[in-house]
Amino acid sequence: MELLIGIILVGLIAWWVWAQFVKTPEPPKAEEAKVEEAPYKVETPAWHTAPPEGTKPVSIENPLDVNQDGKVNFDDVKEAVKKTRTRAKKVADVDGDGKVTKADAKAAVKKVTKGRKPKSAKA
Repeated sequence: MELLIGIILVGLIAWWVWAQFVKTPEPPKAEEAKVEEAPYKVETPAWHTAPPEGTKPVSIENPLDVNQDGKVNFDDVKEAVKKTRTRAKKVADVDGDGKVTKADAKAAVKKVTKGRKPKSAKA
């Protein structure tokens, strides 16, 4: 036990002596810090530059935004559905009488499936 305490004391004394003679360098103060320039030049990417002259800014428009308020809400969707139904009715009305009948529907199905083979029915 006494040997262990002696070894610990000698180690502490040796560390203290070493710490007194070996000085660690202090970091430089902010005023003294030297800022070196990079050895290469960084160029600004093209998307940071101004657009070429004669170009117009692009606006992104949503076709579902009927009232052009920047938001698609329920009223806008209702208008889009009305337009889609109107176009579908015009396409489906084969004979042009203003009404979609069974004959018109059959003709439209034939037109759409023209050249396709029907799938075989599984029994």
